[in-house]
Amino acid sequence: MNRKPLLLGFAILAISIARPAFAGDWLLMSHDGECAGLDILSRKLPDLPTVRTPDEFESYLKSARLGYSRKTHGNDAQSPIEFVVPSAGLSVVLVPREQCQGVMLGPR
Repeated sequence: MNRKPLLLGFAILAISIARPAFAGDWLLMSHDGECAGLDILSRKLPDLPTVRTPDEFESYLKSARLGYSRKTHGNDAQSPIEFVVPSAGLSVVLVPREQCQGVMLGPR
């Protein structure tokens, strides 16, 4: 029995399990369609923990007792979501990674 295909199959499975899942990641979108990771929000919100979704960001805003508004621009789970946080001077749009034309991760 040739074990190479079986070992290769296990190796592929292990890599796909260990690889971070980016499908659920959300990013900040600029007016020109380029995106940045949500970690860039720490410029305005220094105590922001790692957040990956609009719901996690909203949970942070609630726990920090920051006034904000949230508006979904569409009807499905992948629609862009706008947050306005006046006390932090923020007005941002979060989009799923798949909607970004270009990605620039991390603060500049």
